Amino acid sequence: MGRRVWSQPPQRWQFPEREHFFVTDVHADADALLSSLEATGGVVRRGSDGFILTARGRAAVFVMGGDYLDKGPSNLRVLRVLEQLLRSGAEVKLLAGNHDVRTLLGIACAGATDARLAHLFVRICPKVVPLLREMYDAYVADVPGVVLEDDDAVAARLLPGPSWWDEFPGLARGVVPPKRIRRELRRVREKAEALPAALQRAGMTMGMVGASLRACEKHFLQPGGDFTWLQERLQVVHRAGSFLFCHAGVDDVVARTLSLSSAESLNARFAELLADDPFTLYNGPLGNMFRTKYRKQDFPFTDIGAACLRSSGVLGIVHGHRSHVRGQQVSVRNGIAHFECDTSLDRNTRFACGLPGIGTAATIIGCDNVRAISNDRAATRVLAAAPRDASPIPA
Repeated sequence: MGRRVWSQPPQRWQFPEREHFFVTDVHADADALLSSLEATGGVVRRGSDGFILTARGRAAVFVMGGDYLDKGPSNLRVLRVLEQLLRSGAEVKLLAGNHDVRTLLGIACAGATDARLAHLFVRICPKVVPLLREMYDAYVADVPGVVLEDDDAVAARLLPGPSWWDEFPGLARGVVPPKRIRRELRRVREKAEALPAALQRAGMTMGMVGASLRACEKHFLQPGGDFTWLQERLQVVHRAGSFLFCHAGVDDVVARTLSLSSAESLNARFAELLADDPFTLYNGPLGNMFRTKYRKQDFPFTDIGAACLRSSGVLGIVHGHRSHVRGQQVSVRNGIAHFECDTSLDRNTRFACGLPGIGTAATIIGCDNVRAISNDRAATRVLAAAPRDASPIPA
């Protein structure tokens, strides 16, 4: 894995007092989620979708790494398994993934007149179409007297109009880098062009999409909805000892914020922006936490940010988002360990990658080590262990 890199000055790793179970990027595959939860030792399966907490599970913290939606066979089934975990008495942290935030913003901003937001529904297409179909079947199809809107009227409301293509670059300029603006325009055009074929495959019309979106708004965004708990419980980061949990990663701004305040302040700001200012959330440093792959177009993470993390006591970041096909991996960026835990769990990704069966993976941060469980590796691996003195970053 490369040479060992020492922090300057060397710092001792602080492992959490309680075990942390990290499961991430299940992408609408409930079987992979259930199998991974059971692999932690924190639950025992009962029936097809049921489970009970073990004594170990009651003592631990379940950190769900985000990207609960899209790709897999059943969005709603995954959400119901997560809700069961929340109601089981376990301590659960639900981190926000880019697919989850985009879906919630796409639902909230469908038909928006603000040009900064009018594209967000199309931006989640065609991946959101399976969820829309599930919502239609569960909440619309059997309701008597439902009248669907005209397809053209729905399309006119949901798809960016001719003026949007000129308005958005000007509104985004100064907030979004020019390269990302051009990429966003290209991606929105591609998604809009792909939407009709995705609807045809799902057996949906634009009228059905309009009705499904109303059901989504009721059950994801309004008080008392079946899945309102998702937005209410989402947070962007969790901190335990020397470990920072998030969906994707950090940049210098977030690292500095952590050195000056706390993870709780980041979560409070995330909740505020998610409710009131989605444009700033999606395009700013907090959005980078669930989007970054440390590419040139992402917000930079430099030695300055790494020094800020170390000053706050963070030596390792536990995250998903960067997918692997041979289990969890460890990388080092600017002297900060990154435990990369997206193991291509959902069956559609596994099929595309030539991986067999249902995915199973969990990363367990114990009192003195980090262990990786994956059915794509022969045995549980120790990714990091507490040294006796000042600790090298895992290589």
